[in-house]
Amino acid sequence: MVKLYIMKIKLFLILVFMVFISLITVEAQKIVKGTVTEAGTKEPLIGATVVVVGNENIGTITDLDGNFSFEVPADSRQLQVTYVGYDKMTMDITGNTVNFALTSGVMIDEVVVVGYGTMKTKEVTSAVTNVNAADFNKGNINNATQLLQGKVAGLSIAKPGGDPNAGFNIRLRGISTFGSNTQPLLVVDGIIVDNFDAIDPNDVESFSVLKDASAAAIYGTRASNGVLLIKTKSGVKDITKIEYNGQVSFDQMSNHPDVLTASEYKSLSRAIDLGDETDWYKAITRNALTHSHGLSFSSGNENSNYRVSANYRNGEGVALHSGYEQYGGRLNYSQDAFNKKMNFEFMLNTTLRNEENPIYDAFGLATVYNPTAPIYTDEPEWKDWGGYFQRSAFNFYNPVAVMDQNLRDAKKLNTQWKTKLSYKLIKDLNYSVSYSQTLRDELYNEYFSKKAYWSPRAVGDSKGYAGKYTNNYDKKLFETMLDYGVNIGGFETKLLGGYSYQQELYEEFGMSAGGFITDGFSYNNIKAANDFSEGLARINSYKNERKLVGFFGRLTGNFRDIYFLTANFRREGSTMFGENNKWGDFYGISGGFDVTKLFDIPFVNKLKLRGGYGVTGNLPPNPYLSQSLFVPQSSYFSEGKFVPAYGPDRNFNPDLKWETKNDLNIGLDMNMLDYKLSLSADYYKTDISDLMLEFNVSVPPNPYDKKWLNLGQLQTSGIDLAIGIKEIGIGSKIKWNTDFTFSKYFDSKIVRITSDEVLAESERIIAGLGAPNLIGINVIKFGEGLPVGQIIGPVFDKIDSLGNMTYKDLDGDGEFNEKLDVEVLGNGLPSFQIGFNNSFMFGKFDVNFFFRGVFGHSLVNVNNAKFGAPNAIAIQSGMGQVLDFATAVNGPSFSDVHVEDASFVKLDNASLGYTFDLKNKYFKNLRLFVTGQNLVTFTKYSGVDPEVRYADGSDGPLAPGIDRENTYVTTRGYTFGINFNF
Repeated sequence: MVKLYIMKIKLFLILVFMVFISLITVEAQKIVKGTVTEAGTKEPLIGATVVVVGNENIGTITDLDGNFSFEVPADSRQLQVTYVGYDKMTMDITGNTVNFALTSGVMIDEVVVVGYGTMKTKEVTSAVTNVNAADFNKGNINNATQLLQGKVAGLSIAKPGGDPNAGFNIRLRGISTFGSNTQPLLVVDGIIVDNFDAIDPNDVESFSVLKDASAAAIYGTRASNGVLLIKTKSGVKDITKIEYNGQVSFDQMSNHPDVLTASEYKSLSRAIDLGDETDWYKAITRNALTHSHGLSFSSGNENSNYRVSANYRNGEGVALHSGYEQYGGRLNYSQDAFNKKMNFEFMLNTTLRNEENPIYDAFGLATVYNPTAPIYTDEPEWKDWGGYFQRSAFNFYNPVAVMDQNLRDAKKLNTQWKTKLSYKLIKDLNYSVSYSQTLRDELYNEYFSKKAYWSPRAVGDSKGYAGKYTNNYDKKLFETMLDYGVNIGGFETKLLGGYSYQQELYEEFGMSAGGFITDGFSYNNIKAANDFSEGLARINSYKNERKLVGFFGRLTGNFRDIYFLTANFRREGSTMFGENNKWGDFYGISGGFDVTKLFDIPFVNKLKLRGGYGVTGNLPPNPYLSQSLFVPQSSYFSEGKFVPAYGPDRNFNPDLKWETKNDLNIGLDMNMLDYKLSLSADYYKTDISDLMLEFNVSVPPNPYDKKWLNLGQLQTSGIDLAIGIKEIGIGSKIKWNTDFTFSKYFDSKIVRITSDEVLAESERIIAGLGAPNLIGINVIKFGEGLPVGQIIGPVFDKIDSLGNMTYKDLDGDGEFNEKLDVEVLGNGLPSFQIGFNNSFMFGKFDVNFFFRGVFGHSLVNVNNAKFGAPNAIAIQSGMGQVLDFATAVNGPSFSDVHVEDASFVKLDNASLGYTFDLKNKYFKNLRLFVTGQNLVTFTKYSGVDPEVRYADGSDGPLAPGIDRENTYVTTRGYTFGINFNF
């Protein structure tokens, strides 16, 4: 099947090349050059936009010396220059050189993408942030999400560890649900996607982030966590452009758990010296190489434009046997017809990704494996197990053998396509219809060798074990819209209305079995497993379907660029709701006014005050949760044979509905000093009700003891702040741009989680630390009236004269009780975060560095809790914390010692680039750059990575702040790259 996929992609790329050849058009052109300076100081203006009048898609920007040079059609008559903070200027083309001297003026309004359309920045009255390519993160970027990390106030993007195949946790304005749908709605060119994995970073033009409900309400039941919109690049009229982006990155392990060295381990009385010295984290890691290549071709003429790109990425993971290889291609095409009354758009994107995933258990095993043990042995006892050193002891398996002898890989094919037809019915009245489809086919394989002493099935079973699992997604979306705009007496209004129908189908199939006569089959001949004859093989299949229907609309008003109004509405129905609650209504309204249009404020160019209120929803995490579910329970003997018996596994709830988020947002946008200083600030307060959880209920009257209910209620609030300073002159040649974002999160408070129907207390303790050593120890407390994420536990006192670790008697009853004598030790959610970006341009050089900080969150260092006391040491090793308690005779036990402040500041990336202006008939420019990523982390946290853990296992978002044992090590990387424009 995978070979067929590869063949299809090769065929697609051949077709893409044919499209290149067939669409290239060559017109008579000439080169025009010149300089753009400030009229008063005569200083060059960097990054000014120069376009051809009447053909504004043809243009360029000025370089570090204010110079520009580009090809224009031979019949071009005028050029126009625009620059933030200056009046636009138009001049005739009288020769090959045109020079401009600009004077301070008004700000040019950008156009930002919002739900189902665009708006000018001056008209935006909600909390919407736009990020363009010039502000993207640099370096070894292999996921579109990384471009945005730290760039938007209120948006948190985190990935603990350096696993190249792990996804990113995306949170917008903190927690807004207890369920699994915690990330924002993701939309790429109008196509709703589950993640950004299939979108190559080189194809992204801009992001828009809809933060508050007044903006996001137009997406209804999917918008409670906010909305992230991606716009991809397209062709430009009368400009033919070929672009190559290539880079190579070198990554190395930057941090791992603070484990005992061989000499430290041998200093302990319980140590068992096996005669060698091994750094097990060094043994299971390597220096990794990643390289990527992207080639794009774009062009356009009076009636059409297109852009085609092909991308290849190959990334090794720092851990052994981890990494990926990815092929991708994209086509964006647009065609006008009937005197531009009709427009046809087509988009196709496809990605094939091959992943190799490590056995994550090896990270935890490397923490406790004896540092005096060798990797290999000649002992005959272990010859049949591959010659790796092994010993029979609890939780003691050679981590290198676990990595080398077992494998997990995946093959993922992801395809999206969309076609859209727009027609101008009459002046200012447009109709459009679109259809899109997303297809995802995923195949997961695993094989555990006959020679593997460790496997997830059993230890030393000498059978071999294989599994194959497939997931298939098919998402179809049909939408049709009408939009109308009119301007009467200075009042400009626009009205949009539409209909949306979405159908999703998901299927999975899995099979696993063990007992092979040889490892030669791997996972490719599972039927050869002996488990089939013994009735031990496992086979499962599953299918679900969901449908979503929506009617939506938006009304905007603009009175003389002073007063602005936006109203969004959506009525939506879903098959995922109960029979009594199929439909819901969602709305948002916001308004604002520009104070500077009414009053003259010195040094202030714009001061827009705005406010909005909206209601959005959140869907159930899975279909059918409102319906009764029966599953196989056991078998009974009847009429000479065994008959499977079924019993209830979920109760019927016809009233199950969407979660509801009521959101208030108040903000301001200000520009000062000829628009060189910008400030945006927002305060938000949300009330989320009818949160969905599965609760324990009484039997009878219910046939089963679990039921999905809308019961929880949560309140959150916070502040977002963004400051930008542009074009600061340092001397005559250096220009400095800086951006600062700040996000303050006030406590997320649980208002309600109980009712007369459920068997639940108003306070509960969850998130068990588990085996070994800490079975039955839960560390997260949640309840009515409490903040989300409270970490509780005992408080360490001292080691007494007998060597016992003792703990404080907090309730004053004269004795310590591990269940009662506990207090709040920290919170797993952050208090605030910052992003601080700086870029400098001098001559042909550009320098950029970006700091990101997250503060106020704590992490439970599970490694220290389980393996940080001397009693945890025997043939197993442990954490360096053992040395702090070397005289203790009891433990391990959990306490405040294992809850650490994980606040951090990271230098996420720093880059240096140089641009060569080639300026000839065939080549435009060449940029070489070097970037360092994750260069340094300032933190007191002693674990692998201080990044926030937003959820934990089955407890999900209710249990943030748990740093588990098997975290992939962190990495530091250095990237060398080239951007070449033809």
